[in-house]
Amino acid sequence: MKVEKGMLVYIPSGVRLVKTERDKDDYDIYVKEYRVTDKPTNCLVLESGAAGKKRCKVIYEGTAWYVNCNSVYKIDKEKANASEARRSY
Repeated sequence: MKVEKGMLVYIPSGVRLVKTERDKDDYDIYVKEYRVTDKPTNCLVLESGAAGKKRCKVIYEGTAWYVNCNSVYKIDKEKANASEARRSY
């Protein structure tokens, strides 16, 4: 699925979210912090997975995290139940 900025997505339980940090000396990227979702949730996409990138940036519990784009699912606004779309981000 093509994830786009501003999209509302569903993330199931058991999905790993990461915060990364770039080493200024050798330009490597390291995982600074990670979390695994303990329950399904809805999140807003801040950055889409650009060509060749497998990660997208989402807001989860008020903080920006990276997640594998293959682990998120688009929420169809037309069919979404209002109680499911109501989440505090």
